[in-house]
Amino acid sequence: MEMTKAEIKEKMLEMQEALKYARVGMVDGSMVYLYDISEEGIRRWGYVNNVWTQIITEWKDLTKATYEMLDKFVKLKYPKEYEVTRNTFLIDFKNAETGEIMTVNLKDKKFTKTNAKGSKRDIKYPHTFFKGMDGRVIATKIPADDHFKTLVDTIIKKENQCSNMGTFLVRLFDNIHLETYITAGVEFDYNIKVGYDFFDKDVRTIINSHKMQYNQTVESFFGNNHDLGKSMLYFIKDEKEFQNVFYAIAQNMRDIVNLVDNYKYDVKRLFEYCKERNWTSGRQRYASRDLVSFIGDYARMAELVFPNGFDKYPKDIVDHHDGVTKLYEKEKIKFDDELYKKLINPKLEYETKNYAMIFPKSTGDIQTEGRLLCHCVGSYVNYILQGSSTILFLREKETPDVPLVTVEIRQGKITQARGKYNRALSYDEKVFLEEYAAKKKVTYTARGY
Repeated sequence: MEMTKAEIKEKMLEMQEALKYARVGMVDGSMVYLYDISEEGIRRWGYVNNVWTQIITEWKDLTKATYEMLDKFVKLKYPKEYEVTRNTFLIDFKNAETGEIMTVNLKDKKFTKTNAKGSKRDIKYPHTFFKGMDGRVIATKIPADDHFKTLVDTIIKKENQCSNMGTFLVRLFDNIHLETYITAGVEFDYNIKVGYDFFDKDVRTIINSHKMQYNQTVESFFGNNHDLGKSMLYFIKDEKEFQNVFYAIAQNMRDIVNLVDNYKYDVKRLFEYCKERNWTSGRQRYASRDLVSFIGDYARMAELVFPNGFDKYPKDIVDHHDGVTKLYEKEKIKFDDELYKKLINPKLEYETKNYAMIFPKSTGDIQTEGRLLCHCVGSYVNYILQGSSTILFLREKETPDVPLVTVEIRQGKITQARGKYNRALSYDEKVFLEEYAAKKKVTYTARGY
């Protein structure tokens, strides 16, 4: 049944903000987008007397063919008439036709479906319930205070492919922590994975005083070791070029954590050592912030060459690095692949339709993984042979030989999961890893990854 002209106009204007750049169709030879719709009619561009001009065709003057096109668009994009209610963390969507209710728990991040008879069950994904409902449109109907509405609007703008309400709600789960930044009134990047309350109050005070945006760089500064990050922040809080120094440390924080935790570097002395050298080794002409990674490479080799101890803060780091490199190559420890093969546990392997978790076949595979993905897993071989770390490869099932993501498990916990250049996981990779953790009974939290 076709809608009336007044109904079509009302629906088009209601969905306009959420689907602003959606293509509606052709009107009089011109493509019309939703932002071309107004109270007056439909705007379009065309030639009038050989002049490129904006033309407004009033609603009453639209042709029958145009109305049929708009009617089809509305029915495709506009949600069914669901009753939507919200009580803090709980959102209920009621289907008036079937009597079914989908309850969304934002706090526990779960979906509960209630049928017409009152029977309830938890479900993993609610996509079927919301079939045919454009997430960006129905989301605007969720009762919301100013902060929650800002969050919803932010997700609508960033996730412009959420054509299903179920998909939109999954994105809402992933980004509910962003409301804490909105409430605090601070600037934030959409891609940050931790909430405002992740940072201690004194940390927030310093970050806010320097008017910095909360982004993945700020997250990485504290995400690997919050206490170490606080110590580093204390050392630099009064620096004139605070932000430059902060970013220099942030991009090297994983290596700093490695130096402190694995090679027992003193935090304050390491900071002063790097500051004296302006965070650069001087080896690479165009690398302005390479010192920490340079020290990490030096420490890894020096520990193997000098098991009884080595100079952690040499006056000339380049000279010491080159000397250790020669000794390391000359007396290079050959890793015991026979021992490694005994440590492989096939029970930890797993695959689904799209992904697979597999064991490296040798220590050489692990070193190759680090080289191809440009991260430091190659230096973990000693820990693996000692039994303190387990490394697996997350692969696309169809291309198991192509490096994608490297996963570390320690003491029953997934401690790291990183792709090329230490990138964080994609949404699909994260979902797979969550399923893997549940199946293999290991602990995994997506926060920080």
